[in-house]
Amino acid sequence: MYVEACFATFLGLVALTIMRAFEGKEGQPLKKIISVAASNRKEIFTELVRRLESNGVALENMDVEWRKAENRMLAKIDVTIPRNMESYSLVKIVEEGDGIEEIHVKERV
Repeated sequence: MYVEACFATFLGLVALTIMRAFEGKEGQPLKKIISVAASNRKEIFTELVRRLESNGVALENMDVEWRKAENRMLAKIDVTIPRNMESYSLVKIVEEGDGIEEIHVKERV
């Protein structure tokens, strides 16, 4: 009986592994991290959030750092974007704002 139980467990694990490999992941949204450096104006990030949300980007978390000595603000934004949106499109949306100095977009793991 023990051998049969081990064999059934093994078959179940193999079946689950094969099913996992073929599961539909094509339609799932992509997760990205956007890092933005901007001049010291608070409304820059308010405008940025509005533009991102109006283009179908979902914001999950946003950390803002103010560097007084450099007179600039840094933001790290965790977003979820539709699968059909490219990183270049995301950069174009972000750079539309005045005062944006640097933009970095990378995959979130």
